[in-house]
Amino acid sequence: MSALELVDSGDGPLNGELLIPGNRVPRLHLREARSRVEEALGACLLPSLQLVPANPAVGQEIWEVMNLLPYEVGLSL
Repeated sequence: MSALELVDSGDGPLNGELLIPGNRVPRLHLREARSRVEEALGACLLPSLQLVPANPAVGQEIWEVMNLLPYEVGLSL
């Protein structure tokens, strides 16, 4: 799902339920955020690296995000 689709569908960070404190369990919110990052990496960012002309900074930034994920997740992307 693209960022535009998330905003249009109302599931993005501007959704009212995310703005009300105490409405969500923090662990569930973090799990959802991690899932979205993993999805974005696997579906969009990593495949697009082959389309970007030689730009080491882009690869380095993606690598910095991947370093935050557990090793097993990186293998599955």
